[in-house]
Amino acid sequence: TSGKEITAVYPMKNLNSHQPRIRFEIDPREFQRLEAEATKDGLQLLVFYHTHPDSPLKTTPSAFDRERAEGLSTIWPGLSWLIVSVDKGKEFQLASWVFNPAQGGFEKEEIEVV
Repeated sequence: TSGKEITAVYPMKNLNSHQPRIRFEIDPREFQRLEAEATKDGLQLLVFYHTHPDSPLKTTPSAFDRERAEGLSTIWPGLSWLIVSVDKGKEFQLASWVFNPAQGGFEKEEIEVV
């Protein structure tokens, strides 16, 4: 995505037990541990990924995605948000977005899966 090469993936558990299909929450301690591990391996955070299961939004960022991206854009400018639309338990499509704080919204970025 935008010249970024993803070489490692660190899955994290969704801690949101109230609305796990439409909201995500990650453990900040687990995140810090994984970020430290990645940094030790010479990697940097480039992408957050999550699913939109059976959602009419498909791969379009939700208002919740925008809220999260807006809060993180000062810490990780240029961070990609990869959204995988899942339809009835199967991958349907995916798209990647970058939050543009100046415009207050997402810009779609081209991706290549190899």
